[in-house]
Amino acid sequence: MLAGLACADATRTELHTGPPASDQEHFCAWFGDARDGVLYFGEAAFWSELRRTGGPEGEAARSGPVRIGRFDLRERRLLDPLPVAASEPSGSWDVLAHPNGRVYFSTFFGLAGSVDPRTGAVVRFGPETRGLNELTRGDGDRILATRYAVPGAVVVLDPEGRVLETFELPPPPGYR
Repeated sequence: MLAGLACADATRTELHTGPPASDQEHFCAWFGDARDGVLYFGEAAFWSELRRTGGPEGEAARSGPVRIGRFDLRERRLLDPLPVAASEPSGSWDVLAHPNGRVYFSTFFGLAGSVDPRTGAVVRFGPETRGLNELTRGDGDRILATRYAVPGAVVVLDPEGRVLETFELPPPPGYR
């Protein structure tokens, strides 16, 4: 696991490494979000599996641990990751450190969910959350997510993971 950290006020970029998540997958850090001095970030083998297999579904061909990486911004060191699942065909892609205390995650090939970093309690959302990627805060306590699959969409979730609205983004004419 390799994580890069660049701060707006820093004069240098720092690289921090951790042990691999499994013997078979080589994870990289994905999108991150910070709260209370901790940077939470997705960990997925998408890029290494894309290179290995030559296709974007390579990550889904192998199962491995699903976890959310953590970096202590004050101590400038990696913390133990938050475990989400022991073995699934997709790592965590994006995370959102919500003000309600939970860290929301997407897995693209699996179901989105949330984890409480204080207790480790994991909640997985319904099948309508499969294929989600980027996460960000919406109005109030709502969560906005993008869906890459065809048709693409912006999905509005409540904090319990219920889909409130879906705004489909149709593919361009002639797309197959």
